[in-house]
Amino acid sequence: MLDSFEMPPIDDKSRYDHIPDKISKYPDKFRIASLPGMPFAIMRKLRKMENFLADVILEQENVMKLSGIVEEKLCNMIDIYASFDIDGIFFCEDWGTQDRLLISPDLWRKLFKPAYEKICKLAHEHNMFVFMHSCGYIYEILEDLIEAGIDVFQFDQPTLMGMDRISEIFRGRATLFSSVDIQKFLPTGDKELIEKNARDLVEMFFVKGGGFIARDYGDYPTIQVKPEWAQWMRDEFYKVGGYYK
Repeated sequence: MLDSFEMPPIDDKSRYDHIPDKISKYPDKFRIASLPGMPFAIMRKLRKMENFLADVILEQENVMKLSGIVEEKLCNMIDIYASFDIDGIFFCEDWGTQDRLLISPDLWRKLFKPAYEKICKLAHEHNMFVFMHSCGYIYEILEDLIEAGIDVFQFDQPTLMGMDRISEIFRGRATLFSSVDIQKFLPTGDKELIEKNARDLVEMFFVKGGGFIARDYGDYPTIQVKPEWAQWMRDEFYKVGGYYK
């Protein structure tokens, strides 16, 4: 069905009519708009994951053809967002398991890096920052992602790849957007560990010449983190960030 396939009208301008009213209420805020993923996230949902992971080996020409259809829609969305003076775009595209990429780095570079380059280039032409969320171990393509134009990486498990290794790659080139690690530290309920990881994040990614944005995780009950544990993290971020006297 690829020759006749049409994407849903995610770039229908009427879908964005609510934006002017929304941003008018917060004129001094940084404005981030979302994309429904990059082509991989969208294509794997269209095809289902088990089929699509076979496609990237067996149907590479069709993968590229479908990617082109998706890219056009995403670029149209960015153009629409630009008309509202949006400051950044954000998307989620999980690429890693606990210890490796879902596909080989070489295959990623061949099939998916060009889409990142195209979409990030357009966003930057509109003076937008590009924010990317990814779960899992994606160390082998961090350099490629920065080259392609990702400005801010939103990780929930920054220790998974080694914070020191990530900070070396990011330094002066990219920003980490993260809470205290939601796998290794936050769920422990250990106040000292949580506070130390908060300090380490600021030290490694901000003080040493990179960028760091502190955040809350979006679903503490699911990972069984008590409110006071998250508050320890927030308090430490405020303290080491200079917001508490």
